[in-house]
Amino acid sequence: MPSPPRTPRTILRYSHLGLQFVLLVTGGVLGGRWIDGRFGGGGLWTILGLALGFAAGLYVLVRETARIGGPEDRSTE
Repeated sequence: MPSPPRTPRTILRYSHLGLQFVLLVTGGVLGGRWIDGRFGGGGLWTILGLALGFAAGLYVLVRETARIGGPEDRSTE
């Protein structure tokens, strides 16, 4: 299978996935830290926020890569 051409459109199409992942994980950690600071918990909420952010990022990554490689993209070959 040939790789897609390296145009700005394809580069942006894939680079947004990494940015989304990082933002979701960071948001989870920051949210967990805020809850820890507000209500206590000794880092439990931070770890939980990290896990939830990672799971959400992974979900978005898998969903978007399936959509990007879907039938509508293959019809342009």
